[in-house]
Amino acid sequence: FSLPCAAQQKSHDWSAVEQALGRHGLTQPDGVIRFGFPRGDLEVTVGDVHVLPALALGSWVAFRPEGARATMMGDLVLSEDELGPVTDRLREGGVDVTAIHNHLLEESPRVLYAHIHGHGNPATLAQTVHAALGLSKTPLGTPPAVMQVRIDLDTAAVSKALGIGGRVNGGV
Repeated sequence: FSLPCAAQQKSHDWSAVEQALGRHGLTQPDGVIRFGFPRGDLEVTVGDVHVLPALALGSWVAFRPEGARATMMGDLVLSEDELGPVTDRLREGGVDVTAIHNHLLEESPRVLYAHIHGHGNPATLAQTVHAALGLSKTPLGTPPAVMQVRIDLDTAAVSKALGIGGRVNGGV
């Protein structure tokens, strides 16, 4: 999201959205707020590699203020049996499902990604997303603390080769 008007970049009260989603979001530039829903409940493998939530199992939604309304977009990680009920509930609540696709190949179990978009009252959009995710096994309580995982990778050498640093996040 990018907003051209500096007046629109003032901080926004997202408390109703946070209450509807049951967690705090992370503020981003231009008044945007982002909420993560890591799918730590899924045990996904590709071959003999265990896929960590921080790598490819992170559902998220973000809201950009537009006066009393907001634009919302996100990407939901869903199992095959969760896809139908979740997308049906989203559509019932006025949230568009703009794409359904894979991020992984030959994963087990199969995981699908539903891109979503909505425009309107931000709390209503958040309530719809929460209700839809409630039809999945997505953990909706307080997000777990990111566990520090030691990775067997020379991150200093990677940073030097790329010319820019990074950070380890959830083993990724």
